[in-house]
Formats: sequence, structure tokens, C-alpha cells
Amino acid sequence: MAQKQLFRFCMEHGIELGDLVVKGKEYTEPCNKLIFYHGSKKGIEGDIAPISRKECNFGAKTIVVHPKQHLYYGNHKNELAEINAVFYQSLIPYCEKYGIKVAVENMYQTENGLDDGCIVPSTCADPKEFCEYVDAVRSEWIVACLDIGHSVLTGNKLDDTVLALGNRLQALHVHDVDDVHDNHAVPYMCNIDFQKLIDSLKKIHYQGDVTFEPCGYFWDLPKELVPSGICLMRDIGRYLVSQIVD
Repeated sequence: MAQKQLFRFCMEHGIELGDLVVKGKEYTEPCNKLIFYHGSKKGIEGDIAPISRKECNFGAKTIVVHPKQHLYYGNHKNELAEINAVFYQSLIPYCEKYGIKVAVENMYQTENGLDDGCIVPSTCADPKEFCEYVDAVRSEWIVACLDIGHSVLTGNKLDDTVLALGNRLQALHVHDVDDVHDNHAVPYMCNIDFQKLIDSLKKIHYQGDVTFEPCGYFWDLPKELVPSGICLMRDIGRYLVSQIVD
């Protein structure tokens, strides 16, 4: 379901869209502008564009911009690190202008670049490298977004990654996976140990956003059940935040 369709659907059924984006308690004031990066999968071309809140009413403090990974990570790890350091540095003037932080996300690729290949680590999958990507830019405007599904699929322990990132971590992409596929399921429906995640987030006093990415959850739902499905997502999100926030 496209973003505009989802927005319209929620309004028609009396569901506040804010319920889908569950925030930490410190974020109370919405920003006036959003910045979006429109890029290709190859990560070479893209542009930054300010979008008014009338067009996209999420009130984000942080946006996620994927690192470039147009080269096969297994053979170009160092080159990609250099490319991305320059890339994220180039975004800082936009962050300063619009008052929005950019979060780097941990990524995966498929083996040998094949569409049906096994999932393998890519940029920022390794917690140490993830920290290095953020630190290389040396700016308060560049932070980390941990995609918990990607982390598990690339063989990392969520609690170790959270503790390594520490206060760099200011955004989460939350969904569940079965350890093999990028299922994008709702939490507690596959194999991720969410209690370990919660415990580690409490240790670093996490105050960032908790953003759901459970697109796979809606694929097989009849249209009539989508409102109930959205409400279940909301309730799970509220539960998670209640466990994380002191």
C-alpha cells in the first residue's frame, strides 16, 4: 500500500496516522520540513528535496538515508566506506538548513549480487563498521538507524549491536524475520527475541523513534481486516515503547 493510499485509508477509517509512528517521549514538537532522498537501488543518483508537511504529515525529526551499496560489498568494502563518508558529508548542509538529522542504516546484499542469492552482510552490517560510518562524518546531524531485521539476517546479535552504537542510535526500523528471509513481519510473529532488544535499548536509555516496517504483514490480509491489522500494529508499538522508555 503506497504512502498516500495508506494515509487516505487511515483517515477514512478514523485511525490517526500518528499512531503508526510511535515516538520516544522527548520528541514533542513537529518539524516544518522533511527532507527526502530520491535514489536508485544502485545508489549513484539522487537528489535532496524539501517536502512540506502538508504533503507528508509525519513530523519526523530524523530521516533514514541508505548508504550507497552499488558495488558488491564483499569485494569493495573499503571503497564503499570512502564513497559513503563523502556522501553523508554532502547531506549536512541540508540537515542544518531544515533541522532534520540523517540516519545511516545497516544493510544487506544477496550473495554475488544474485536476486535469488542468500542474504550476506553489506555496508554497516558489522557493528564496528556501523559506528565507524557515523563517526567518520564527525557531525551531530549524522546518526544511526538500526534495522533489527537486517541485523539478525546478517548474523549479528541485536543486543551487542545496540550497545556498540550507544547514543549514535536514534532511530529503529522494527519488524520480525525468520532468520532466513526479510519477511517484514509484525513483532512477535517470527523469531526475533524482542525482550533482548528491549533490555539493550533500556541500557543505553534509548529516546529515539520506533518505526514499523511490517509491509509483509498486509500482503495476505483481506481488505476488510486491514483496519484491525493496523490497530494491532499500533498496540504492539505502544507496548514496545512502554517497555523501552523509562
